Amino acid sequence: MRRARPGVSTVIGLLLVACGAPGCVSGPPTANAPHAALWEEIAPEFLPALESLEAAVLEGDDVAARAILRRLQARGPTGPALEMSQAFERILDGRDVVRTLEMRLEAHADPDAPGRYNLELVLAQPGTEVLELHPGPARLVRSLILVQGDGDERRSVSERSIPIRERWIVRPGEETRVDLGPETLPAVSGALAVRCRWEVAFLSGELHVGERALPAMRLVTTPAKRVLLADFLPTEPVPHTELVRYALEGRVHRAPALERAVRMPPSAYSAALDGLADEVGLIHRVALDELLPALRWLAGDEAPMGGADAWRRWLELRASERRGGASTLDMPSASR
Repeated sequence: MRRARPGVSTVIGLLLVACGAPGCVSGPPTANAPHAALWEEIAPEFLPALESLEAAVLEGDDVAARAILRRLQARGPTGPALEMSQAFERILDGRDVVRTLEMRLEAHADPDAPGRYNLELVLAQPGTEVLELHPGPARLVRSLILVQGDGDERRSVSERSIPIRERWIVRPGEETRVDLGPETLPAVSGALAVRCRWEVAFLSGELHVGERALPAMRLVTTPAKRVLLADFLPTEPVPHTELVRYALEGRVHRAPALERAVRMPPSAYSAALDGLADEVGLIHRVALDELLPALRWLAGDEAPMGGADAWRRWLELRASERRGGASTLDMPSASR
């Protein structure tokens, strides 16, 4: 007798959770006995194709999975093989719909309470049919970076469960807004700046499109970001070109460079890094060393490990990739 395949059990478990099969509960998938038995009953001639389909689905290679599925369906599977192929097809169809769904988090400042924000999840979709989303359990993940004037950093990550409505209706061309409640950032307390990033992590849920019920997996939200500055800093934003200009002056000091970085709007961070990458050949090593706290602030989780030499290679790689050049460097990031 063939052994049950835990990989397929995991994928089908996800499908069962997402599509509300009897006896299933929300949460991480587990092996499902009926579908494990179903796998045992598949005709041998269809096993290699289903194993390849399983691998592609688990690896997230949906293009390859679709190609395998088409070839399998052309062979006319029946019985358990047909049921398993249809289950995989629903998983892929659900992923296709999820990819069209825009989900972003917004943080609205409370004008009467500095450091207090109200979070909203905004959903939109460009399709022609109404989507009904039944999300799985969700957690709000908050990442904080607190930086001192000398470049010293403190980082923390916290998360909490958030209440989620049973269903959200997302109509074509309209936004659906979900209030996630207030969040308060810690006081700057002598630091130069505090930056916060919020994102929502979902477990699997369910999508209804017309008469079809599909699994809603891999729901990804665009995070919200906010920066609190020390009271003694000017509030006027600094353009990204100012840091590049300062770096090329030659007489670079850590505190002024970092002040320029924290006063930039988060939307300008990438442009600042691109500008520095384009000019990195003209920035001498001492200046680059003084720029490190500013660079770490701008790069966030993408920041490489190491000192000035590592950052020079990272910036050179960034410039090369923007010009369309191939890279052979493997740059470890601080988040690994």
